[in-house]
Amino acid sequence: MKIKIRLKVPWLMGIITSIIVGVTTSFIIRAILNVYETKKVKEKLIKAISEADNLTNEAIEKYKSILKDVDLKKFPEIYGHAKKGEANCYFELSNSIDKEKNISKAIRSYEEALTVFNSEKHPEEYGKILLSVGSCLRNLAGIRDVESNLNKAIEIYNEVLKIFTKEKYPNEFALTQNNLGNVYRNLAEIKNPVENLKKALNHFEEALKIHTMEKYPDQYATIQNNIGSTFRKISEFEDKESNLEKAIQSYKNALKIYTIEKYPFEYAMLQDNLGSAYMSYSEIKNTKENLELSIKSFENALKIYTIEKYPVNYSMSKNNIGNAYRTLAFFEKNDSNLIKSIQSFQEALNILNIEEYPVNYALLNVNIASSYKQLSFYRDTELNLNKALKSYENALTIYTLENYPVDYAETQYSIGGIYWILSGNKDSILNLSRAISSFEEALKVFEPENFNYKFVKTKSNLAECYLTLSRLSEQNKEEFIMRAIQNSEEALKYSPIENDTINYCFLNSYLGIAFLMLSEIHSKKDNLIKSKTYLEEALKYIKKDEYPFYYEIFKSSFDIAKKELKGQF
Repeated sequence: MKIKIRLKVPWLMGIITSIIVGVTTSFIIRAILNVYETKKVKEKLIKAISEADNLTNEAIEKYKSILKDVDLKKFPEIYGHAKKGEANCYFELSNSIDKEKNISKAIRSYEEALTVFNSEKHPEEYGKILLSVGSCLRNLAGIRDVESNLNKAIEIYNEVLKIFTKEKYPNEFALTQNNLGNVYRNLAEIKNPVENLKKALNHFEEALKIHTMEKYPDQYATIQNNIGSTFRKISEFEDKESNLEKAIQSYKNALKIYTIEKYPFEYAMLQDNLGSAYMSYSEIKNTKENLELSIKSFENALKIYTIEKYPVNYSMSKNNIGNAYRTLAFFEKNDSNLIKSIQSFQEALNILNIEEYPVNYALLNVNIASSYKQLSFYRDTELNLNKALKSYENALTIYTLENYPVDYAETQYSIGGIYWILSGNKDSILNLSRAISSFEEALKVFEPENFNYKFVKTKSNLAECYLTLSRLSEQNKEEFIMRAIQNSEEALKYSPIENDTINYCFLNSYLGIAFLMLSEIHSKKDNLIKSKTYLEEALKYIKKDEYPFYYEIFKSSFDIAKKELKGQF
């Protein structure tokens, strides 16, 4: 079979090395002895290839030199090995520099090696090279043509399984099944998530039939970690409780092998994953207990992820701890957990500078801002809100509209919320104007077709800002009322009652109140009729016992409209 690949993904180097590196030196020597005609040529090429096998960057030039001296027709196996070795070097080099360029070169070299190592004469070597090509395609998918390259990787791995059957090559069969599982996990990020995640699980389960804890403990632990992460992802779409329980159990299974003493890095990675699973589980069951288990897991990870050895991992675990403490603060209703949250985020931020880790820097600033905002509800409102604003502004130095449009919009939306709260304390008109400006920036990204919920919420917030401004500014009262009506109507167009009943009620109430206020300026009767209609619609669905404060506001406005309307007849 001739493999043609048009060129996309990272994988565990240990597994990659075992698959890619090729035949051992002794095997090469035996092959050379059978093929080369003169002792002098044999010794020269054996020495050159052996040296190249043990090099990294320099090896590429070494292999190129060897390939100049090798006649493909006379010495095909030496040529094939040199091409495979060259490919290995390009692949390894792609992990540090010029990723796309070096992966593409690796694939071309593997293709040339496959002209020698075909499925009929060299099935085992053919299968190993195809496994390497699959890994290249998976890595390439992380750069461009995601779906296309992942589908090519799937095709390649399925071809490998025709060679590496469970009966003849059980270990390679299991490795291929694990690789297929990982490709389907990647594919789930862009298409048919549940379907592809379940396919991933099937492949991981197939791999576990061979890679048992007793025979292949390392591989068993790796697959259990993959299964755990797959169940955790599925839990975002269905059966949240059941799938998270399965995820937690799988991570625990992996930890039976990945102990802190024998596998410190893998232990830390699993503790991080376990902590994330417990944090998600806390949203549906035993909140406080699971959040505390989450924090404990992240702290276990920090036993290995020290500042000195793993600064990035350290900062991300600290970030996770900060998120857990912030969530815990919602349930324990005190500010001590928020202080711990901010402290954890700040410790993480101290490690990551903006130049080397711009995205992590921005993420941490957003998290710090969220904690300060929450802290403002307990004490020092204005001070903590201004600290939140500062952190959001720091994030925007990275989250620009051009480079990170969605993050930019989310941050602008949050800034708008801060200014809205501040407007209730001081400089109301100024802060409302700033809130409006931020919400309008968010709408540059939050279009109704792609971000329906965010579009509706942002428009709803704008309507509320303009309604409030209309009460504060007599000079521009009518203009602000009309803008409140316009934003409410645009939001309502994309917010039917079945999507979000509460938001539907609020939007109708905004329109009812806006038309009631407009009736004081002109067209009294017509505007009162509109006001009564919208408020009546809002009151149909909002329950007094659930939202007593808002119910009374809506009911009061409705009664005014109704009373004023009677006077028009």
